[in-house]
Amino acid sequence: MGFLEIVLIIVLSIVALLIFIALAVYFKIKIMLKKAGFNGNILNEIKKSSNELKNSEKSISGMTRLLEPSIIRDFKEFNKEELYTRTEKNLRTIFSALENSSMDGFSDMPLLYDIVKKEIEDYNNDHIQVEYNDIVFNNFAIKSYKKEQAEAIIEIAVSLRYTYKKYQDGRLVKSKDNYQTRYIVKFIYIIDEELFTKSKKVYGITCPNCGAAIKTLGDKNCAYCGAVIKDINLKAWFMSSYNEY
Repeated sequence: MGFLEIVLIIVLSIVALLIFIALAVYFKIKIMLKKAGFNGNILNEIKKSSNELKNSEKSISGMTRLLEPSIIRDFKEFNKEELYTRTEKNLRTIFSALENSSMDGFSDMPLLYDIVKKEIEDYNNDHIQVEYNDIVFNNFAIKSYKKEQAEAIIEIAVSLRYTYKKYQDGRLVKSKDNYQTRYIVKFIYIIDEELFTKSKKVYGITCPNCGAAIKTLGDKNCAYCGAVIKDINLKAWFMSSYNEY
């Protein structure tokens, strides 16, 4: 027997040993999984578990029980359920605006008008269309609360799911079925208009006629074109931002 034949036999023996070990490990894992309640093909079970994890409802953390008494002490008419309802309504309006490139329904969200309008413009410039379907809201919680002289701020955490599709130049580039996600939504209550205007920039409020920025919340007319500006009821909670996390 020559040297090459010996080397070949050794290599084949090693390969056979590795195959035997791999099979032994495979069957051992299969037996363990079966005892643990898994049935069928291991890869299918792993894929199934992965899909279940992906489609499971996102958990949210909050401090509702701790913070709610403080908010009610400062704002006696505060009702968290009403704010949760507004959170859902506003997010649905935003999704619809992004989907239809329309700013209808933003009378209750003056602080978000420019933010969403800019996002729509970016989508249009990049030839992007999005779709939100089967939207379901799961849970809400108050995440934080802060009150200062000029303003009070509440952050709401919300978990939801929807089917999402993104197209660019008519071609589907992203698709998420039963997508589970979470958002942080911020609401602001302006306590002192003068102090707020001095310490903060006015959130994205623009003239409905010429689009110029409104620099003072109490302005009745646009400083640039003179158009009448609709009064904003400052003694209310306004949604000022929303972020997926």
